Amino acid sequence: EHRELLAAAVQHAAGRTHVMAGVGANSTAEAVALARFAQECGADSLLSVVPYYNKPTQQGLVAHFTAQADAAALPLVLYNVPGRTVIDLQTATVAVLARHPRIAGLKDATGDMARAADVAQAVPPGFAQYSGDDFTSLPYLALGGQGVISVLANVLPAEVAALCAHMDAGRLHEARALFARLLPLTRALFMESSPGPAKYAAQLRGLCGGGLRLPMCEVSSSTAAAVSAALQAWPAA
Repeated sequence: EHRELLAAAVQHAAGRTHVMAGVGANSTAEAVALARFAQECGADSLLSVVPYYNKPTQQGLVAHFTAQADAAALPLVLYNVPGRTVIDLQTATVAVLARHPRIAGLKDATGDMARAADVAQAVPPGFAQYSGDDFTSLPYLALGGQGVISVLANVLPAEVAALCAHMDAGRLHEARALFARLLPLTRALFMESSPGPAKYAAQLRGLCGGGLRLPMCEVSSSTAAAVSAALQAWPAA
């Protein structure tokens, strides 16, 4: 099913936009197989999360991601989200992995801005840093990040792109004002675990159905009300 979803995304994009395929797994063999499949079906790059539950050492993380990067001729972006995976991809480990010619960047969902600055100094030029946390997208970009891999962008993609464009062009005042306008919806989308609130918002916008698979379940009435209210500030085009 994972492979069917990747292939469907590539087919639907039809070359109109870059497809970064999620190929994370807590089994290295599975992660390698997914990376190879993503390349075969036409994805443009790979995103791989730190293996979850089995708590590998930093040495194990280097071996895991190196095996995946060796398996496919696509750029691989590391994804560090210790709040979900328990294990933290440490800055020194990122620096080691960044030497691999196909390990091209990091999605950082730690929310730690001091770490963002440390990583920037530890990796070679050209290694991309992406915020993985909508609450810290603005300061992350201000510290030299190249963008944000965003929950909010599932609902308001043009606005998140505009935020990044303002920062890239040095328009800090405009970026700060837009970030502040987006903040109420950002807060609503994180009242419960993703993807519940984001999918509810997308349903309200007519983008998809609202169904979720257990153990994820429909959002509470208070979250639904907050999401609905925050969306009122952003009329659909």
